[in-house]
Amino acid sequence: MPFASRSDVDRSTETPTTDSAYAAVPAGTGATTVIDPSIHIKGDVFADTDLLVEGTVAGDVTVNGHALTIGRDARVIGALNATSIVVHGEVRGSIRAQGRVEVAPTGVARGFIHGPRVVLTEGCTVWGTVNWEPAPVPRVRRMHATVRCAETSSTTSGSAVRRKLPAPPTSAGGRDNHLA
Repeated sequence: MPFASRSDVDRSTETPTTDSAYAAVPAGTGATTVIDPSIHIKGDVFADTDLLVEGTVAGDVTVNGHALTIGRDARVIGALNATSIVVHGEVRGSIRAQGRVEVAPTGVARGFIHGPRVVLTEGCTVWGTVNWEPAPVPRVRRMHATVRCAETSSTTSGSAVRRKLPAPPTSAGGRDNHLA
């Protein structure tokens, strides 16, 4: 079964392990496409669903809007591009994620790694450049304003007396210059 959905694969005879490549695929995200270990692809791979690579790919792997997991025994020679990427196997090429990039303890990455969140787990091997920068924050228009508080004085009876403040200054055009 070279290409199978995660739900189609019978895993009842396997013993669960915490470091399994399947554990890295986000649960509940729908069907996951699996490139079996017996598959060797020469060329680019495009997917619109979560993708688990356990075979060999000589080409770029692009996953639109979903997660990409490179299994422990997988090997990819080419660029990776996805929303989130977890590397358990070997990647030779650039790794670019719009979300999170993780290189697991068994992972080997050779090349450029870029994403807003990059996790290099103890035991992983990385040769190359790691660049992380948070996602851009929407620019907020700054408004400068002068805040004036009324003076409060207390009388002997304990009630507060407030004085009225003068109106803020305005420019000749009638526009408030303290909000410009």
